[in-house]
Amino acid sequence: MQNPEFRQAYMSKILQEISLQAPIYITRWINEHNPFVSRTGAAATRWKAKVVDNRVEVGSLMPYTTWLNNGVRPHQMTYLLNGPLKPKIAFGKYPYLGRSAVPMKTAFGTAFRVPSEKAMMLGKWRHPGRKATNFFEQSLEMLIKDLQSAHPELTFNLEVA
Repeated sequence: MQNPEFRQAYMSKILQEISLQAPIYITRWINEHNPFVSRTGAAATRWKAKVVDNRVEVGSLMPYTTWLNNGVRPHQMTYLLNGPLKPKIAFGKYPYLGRSAVPMKTAFGTAFRVPSEKAMMLGKWRHPGRKATNFFEQSLEMLIKDLQSAHPELTFNLEVA
């Protein structure tokens, strides 16, 4: 690998291989370990990877996968009050501005609730929290281990940002 042109072509090929394999490894890890109890986790299997400046950037197509991976502390969901007010009609007569209803899972199916300031002051609308699963790091460590056995002449680093 003394030839710089050969080395550059070889590294480019390896990076392309990593960018193709990373989403597959993440999805496989999620499917094998099943760390999520709801449909939310199923949507976390949508990933993309691309080569940027001699490194591979892996990201999710779903914005909430960071919280699924890192976990969430219990908290008051005051951000639900920042939703847009939309025109509503009560009993077919009088238009007013109201927040959109949030679907909630109940014992009888799905119910729709509207967050309010009063409910927030009473301590309702609390997120119960979620334990960290670290599926992202674990799946990429499996990928690096497999790459290291396939290409022992190279050294791979995992940096999560």
